[in-house]
Amino acid sequence: MVDENYKNSMSEVLDVLSHSKRDIIIKIPDNVLNYLLENASKTYESKLDHTKNIKDMGLSKKAEDFLSIIYRNYLCDENKKLEYDHILKENEIIYEKELREKYNPDIIFKNNLNNNNNNNNNNNINSSKELYINGKTSSDENLALIEKKDNIITKILNKIKNILKLK
Repeated sequence: MVDENYKNSMSEVLDVLSHSKRDIIIKIPDNVLNYLLENASKTYESKLDHTKNIKDMGLSKKAEDFLSIIYRNYLCDENKKLEYDHILKENEIIYEKELREKYNPDIIFKNNLNNNNNNNNNNNINSSKELYINGKTSSDENLALIEKKDNIITKILNKIKNILKLK
């Protein structure tokens, strides 16, 4: 089953192809065209402005992706394919660089460590309880602890279990 967004995108691709020259459409294999026809949305009406350049038509991202695959695989000659592949590789490198900058683990962990240190300083000041482990307090070691709180039902069940164990 094809997602509705893909169906709409395939409708946009067919709309663009329907406004293309016949010699371009002939280069696209029949099985690709049939796939687009079978899976395109029957109810979606694209509102593309064919008076504009293809970049400015208002195509969805998925429709642009479909058209770029069709262009690369069926419409380009070998030199254009190499040039196109080079552009795609450059774009991928730029995208990966942006992701590395955005989600750099060193920076994320450094920020988390700074936030944890600030929170620990505030918690140590406000904390009236100290935890003793191996003769050291929590202020002596940097520990991450979660205090488990039992709800009322768990407390009652534990009391009943303790009473039954005593007998």
